[in-house]
Amino acid sequence: MLGRRAFAVLAALMGSAGVAHAFVPPPLAKKSVHEDPMVTVAPASGQIPAPSTVAAAPLDAEVSASGLRSKVLRAGTGARATDKDACVVHYTGWTTDGKMFDSSVVRKMPATFHPNAVIKGFAEGMLLMRVGEQRRLWIPGALGYGDAPKPGLPTGLLVFDVELVALQK
Repeated sequence: MLGRRAFAVLAALMGSAGVAHAFVPPPLAKKSVHEDPMVTVAPASGQIPAPSTVAAAPLDAEVSASGLRSKVLRAGTGARATDKDACVVHYTGWTTDGKMFDSSVVRKMPATFHPNAVIKGFAEGMLLMRVGEQRRLWIPGALGYGDAPKPGLPTGLLVFDVELVALQK
């Protein structure tokens, strides 16, 4: 049995021909989609989705003599890192199949590295940066952990998003 209010709603949905018309909300405005350089953690998985360029660097990426490719995602305004500095960074690393293998962002704790204590490509990338900068690095196997599989280490091309948070002199 319908109450008066339910009957009125039903009657309003029924046109003059006595046929019920479903209420269809207007389409939502499309949001512009852009890739956030430092994507937040997906809440359900504790993983950070890989950037769309994880399989290969875009054509506008800078290329160093060593083969490191990089792209500034957000310019920094602070001091440039040197090989004498300890670099405080937030980073996330992926293999080219999109699997995240490490992230200080997930741990919610930046890491501190001396350039001589990390893989060559990561060190070279840090030395290109200024404090406050975010940069994506495409590190070839020769500048990373190599191309041959090793237990517990990612191999081949590695992709890192790195933010230089601070320098410790």
